[in-house]
Amino acid sequence: MQWNSVTLCLQQRANDDFATYFLSLELLDTRNLKIHSVYVNSEPVKWHLKPITVQAFGSCLEIIPNTASNRYDVKIDYETSPDSSALQWLEPQLTADRRQPFMFSQCQAIHARSLLPCQDTPTSKFPFEAKVTAPKETVVIMGAKRIAEPFLTDDNHLTYHFKQSVPIPSYLIAIACGDLASRKIGPRSSVWAEPSIVDEAAYEFSETEQMILAAENICGPYVWDIYDILVLPPTFPYGGMENPCLTFVSPTLLAGDRSLANVIAHEIAHSWTGNLVTNSNWEDFWLNEGHTVYLERLIEERIHGSHMRHLHLSLGYKELLEEIKKLGPSDPMTKLIVDLEGIDPDEAYSRIPYEKGSLLLYYLETLYGKESMLNWLKAYVKQFSGKSLNSNTWLEFLTSQLGSDVLNPKHQLDAWMHSPGLPPWIPKDSSSYQLFTEFTSTALKALCEAVIIINPYVIDITYYLFTTPSGTLRVISFVLASSEPLSYYNDSVPTAINDHC
Repeated sequence: MQWNSVTLCLQQRANDDFATYFLSLELLDTRNLKIHSVYVNSEPVKWHLKPITVQAFGSCLEIIPNTASNRYDVKIDYETSPDSSALQWLEPQLTADRRQPFMFSQCQAIHARSLLPCQDTPTSKFPFEAKVTAPKETVVIMGAKRIAEPFLTDDNHLTYHFKQSVPIPSYLIAIACGDLASRKIGPRSSVWAEPSIVDEAAYEFSETEQMILAAENICGPYVWDIYDILVLPPTFPYGGMENPCLTFVSPTLLAGDRSLANVIAHEIAHSWTGNLVTNSNWEDFWLNEGHTVYLERLIEERIHGSHMRHLHLSLGYKELLEEIKKLGPSDPMTKLIVDLEGIDPDEAYSRIPYEKGSLLLYYLETLYGKESMLNWLKAYVKQFSGKSLNSNTWLEFLTSQLGSDVLNPKHQLDAWMHSPGLPPWIPKDSSSYQLFTEFTSTALKALCEAVIIINPYVIDITYYLFTTPSGTLRVISFVLASSEPLSYYNDSVPTAINDHC
């Protein structure tokens, strides 16, 4: 596969001094790209790459138009290099079927600049079209709609044409190419995978449409038209990536019993929180991930009941405790809003934005009430759809819709957002414990082993899989947070749990 040019259509907005400046001297992010030539409105122009100051940030491409205009069509002829961090190239032996090589992209957080010259910031959003030529033995898919059937370019290559009409930030550009087959799993969804696992994947993700409908009920219409899932080869190093129209997932999610489908709920939730409403900088990454985890658990609640939401809330709090213990309670990267001046956002990645962010939203739910919080969430998505925002704008909208009581010092909102370590609130439940099980047979005393204290208020969560004559039995065992410290351990199991066993 070869990328050889990109055309950027830049048009000044009315009364936009910022745009006026950058249309007279266009600046684009690049990293490990070889630039051959630059044309503006079909005329060759001067350009140069500015010196690198931070290696991860790459070089700024400065383009100097010949004449002033309120619209520029900028064409850049370039090529990527083997050092492009956005593209991963796999030999056939690293795929599941070992028949064809495989290529996939990963642009988050600032890797798109190694794929194409662009404004590589979540502040900037754009629609795009792409034509991609690849060997005819392979299939190309993108985080966009295919708008025409692929056609033969020559005896050995096919060209594909894609269009993404909804403006997206650069980190959501996605492409994959390999030995792929697809199966329809819903009215707007297909699953893509290597032929040997595509049917398994179709079974695993068959609840996708149900999740989309639940999310629409909470946040409003799904605007991306299609929601496809790509199962990557075994060497894919991530759990999932929320590329619009085409979620990337790891084959490790193919558990056989749909027990890991909450990852799909998370990526679906990103279709509203993250992809449609986006953090304007990576310091405010919690705006993407905290809202998405919060929405993910609301989706699970609509489908599986409130106990499933609280199960993952408890598990998430445990993850937060473990992450803070690993990083250290005074580490500045345990703040909800972090300082990334001169720092590669990848170096700051942790579970903090996910779990501390979603816990803040759950805390607000306990203050304002669930119905008010759900109404606010829908209004939030509607207000900022297609836009990027920071935490200050988020807070202004929150207080304008729900009132300023949250700013009362007793709620310690400043500590939530700007202090390292644990947040100033522990999730509690009115009952000491709850146990939920799914039985296809009886006499499962092993459940009692699930009662493990991990701190005075939160109990661990355990999944059990048993093979029985009637098939595989899945048991979900968990204990929720308590308003009082609990003191029993494995050798002192509550009677109620024994009764369930």
